[in-house]
This record gives sequence, structure tokens and C-alpha cells, in this order.
Amino acid sequence: MVELRKFPRFKIAYSSTKTQKWGTAIQTSGSGKVRTLTNRIYPQWLISCKIPALTNEEQNELLGFIALGRGAFTPFLWWDHEHHHEYKAQLPMITPGIYQAVMRIGGYAQPVSYIEKVTVFIDGQKQAENAYAVSNGRIRFSASPPGGAVVTATYDYWWKVMLQSDSIAVEQLNANLAKTQTIKLVSVE
Repeated sequence: MVELRKFPRFKIAYSSTKTQKWGTAIQTSGSGKVRTLTNRIYPQWLISCKIPALTNEEQNELLGFIALGRGAFTPFLWWDHEHHHEYKAQLPMITPGIYQAVMRIGGYAQPVSYIEKVTVFIDGQKQAENAYAVSNGRIRFSASPPGGAVVTATYDYWWKVMLQSDSIAVEQLNANLAKTQTIKLVSVE
């Protein structure tokens, strides 16, 4: 898998929004019976945000980041200011010895594809860093935990996203201050 670049961590305006989209088709018959259908296993997240203050150096960093990814052509990693950390999250097992990192929002859990600052526990006991490897949001143990063991982990995660449109707009406010118009991102798998 190609290593994804991380979007620069600028201060985001408080007016940011996050929308969950399932793409559900709803069909209602003449009698009022309803049928629904979605082809999504996980929701698509739409993130809208603004960066209220950028120095000229930060503006160049942002524009260069977008140019290197060729606009919406290349997905990247986004550190969300509200949803980015899990503390002792119980991990689902994919196969013996391989566990998937997740983000939890309320009672819902969704796989994540990039984690860092990882600490792993088996039945509450902290594991040595050389006892496992982390790749693509998965934790692979060198020796599988015993059957029935509860594997939990604490980590930071980044969202895999791309620009919803192919452009980004930056407004120059004065000699060394700029701001962005709304940046629209969409989650990808």
C-alpha cells in the first residue's frame, strides 16, 4: 500500500461540520410499505471546515500539499480535531493474531486505516512494542494472544479522505495573513 501523506495540522475554525451519509434508497409502495437499500458497509463522512488564519508560510504549505496530491486525485490522511483518539478500545479480531483498530462514535465502531502512538493491552496487561507490528490500521502480533483474550489499544487515528472537489480557495487578508474558503473533504476506504 502506498503511504498516504498527512494534511498539515492547522487551527480549524469552530464552524466546521461533519455529515454522515449512507446513500440509502427508499422506496414506498402505494399501500405505504417501505423498503430500504444501501450498498454501503460504512458511512461516507463529509467534512467541511475553514482555516481562519494562515501565515504566508502556512498558505504555501497548504497550497503545495494540495498541488502535490493533484487536487482530488490523491487521498490523504486528515487529523480530525474532535475524533482522533481512542483509549483502551476493544479491537475486533480479523484472524488469530491480527486485530483491527477502530474509531468509536457513540455505540458505533468503524475501522480506521492509519494509527500512531499505539499502546496495546491483552487482558489489561500492557504489551511490549516488539510484541506486535502496526500497519494499515491493523495490529499483528508476533505470537497470537490466547483464545478468548481481550485485546484493547490506545492510539491516535487519522481519517483517510480526499478533497470533494478538485480545488481549494485561499483569500489573502493582508501582507502575512490569509484564510481559506470552506474546504470540503470526503472519507474514502
